[in-house]
Amino acid sequence: QAGAIYNPSLFQNYRFALVMENTNRPGYITEKIVNAYLGGSIPIYYGTRQVFDIFNPKSFVFYDKNDPEPALAQIRFLETNPAAYQSMLNEPILASGRHTINRWFSFSERFKDGDGGYRSGYLKKRIRSMMGYESPMFHFGLVDGNSNERKDPGALYE
Repeated sequence: QAGAIYNPSLFQNYRFALVMENTNRPGYITEKIVNAYLGGSIPIYYGTRQVFDIFNPKSFVFYDKNDPEPALAQIRFLETNPAAYQSMLNEPILASGRHTINRWFSFSERFKDGDGGYRSGYLKKRIRSMMGYESPMFHFGLVDGNSNERKDPGALYE
């Protein structure tokens, strides 16, 4: 079962969860960071900086491979300061509460954002797919999320 490898309970025994996206490109944020939160761990996230648009920067450690020292220093600090670690665990997960939900996780297929553009809710669709509300074919990129038409799997890697 494909979803089993992303089971959030895998993180329940760890203080931190290393969460690395498969690629670092704008707009590419997967369910991995959510699984770390659901497992009760503090995510150490590597990926696009757009993660700050969705998730509260005070609730996770951002790892920049070009400048790793700030993340490493933050982890050392959290490990030696139980109150600071607990404070980070207690931070709200979302960057802007209800606005974040409306913008990124809305049930509406098209949501007008504050910049005058529209969001398609791709992250929402991926998470809903994992929860069984969307076609698994969409989750693995084999179906177009707007039309539910099958895609050529080879086209995903072009």
